[in-house]
Amino acid sequence: MFSSQQTLTALLNSNAAATRKLNASARTLTACSKRVKALGAAPPKYRHARAAALRACDHFEVGADLVKLGLIAAQGGLGSDLLVEGASKLSDGVGSIPASELKGSSKKDQEIEDEANQLRQGS
Repeated sequence: MFSSQQTLTALLNSNAAATRKLNASARTLTACSKRVKALGAAPPKYRHARAAALRACDHFEVGADLVKLGLIAAQGGLGSDLLVEGASKLSDGVGSIPASELKGSSKKDQEIEDEANQLRQGS
């Protein structure tokens, strides 16, 4: 969401389309734990992956809330500290999943893995 200065500027200027996209992403991220838990108990083989997913969800949920609050603060001229902290939490969520868990079996999976590695390096 914050991959370009243009997108960030649009959000800070209350651009409706960018705000809708951010809100949709935030809704997805804040439902992370609920969605993982809705899958039910994991078979023994996948318990480690489920635990890792829930740890990542914790970061995603906090990060999404901080980004939403941070955007409101930044739009109101109160600085970008919360926005930066929220983005950091989102990055921590990605970083909490070992690269070995991000198996790239398709082109999209490979793109996700590449983005995760970029976020880890940028932290």
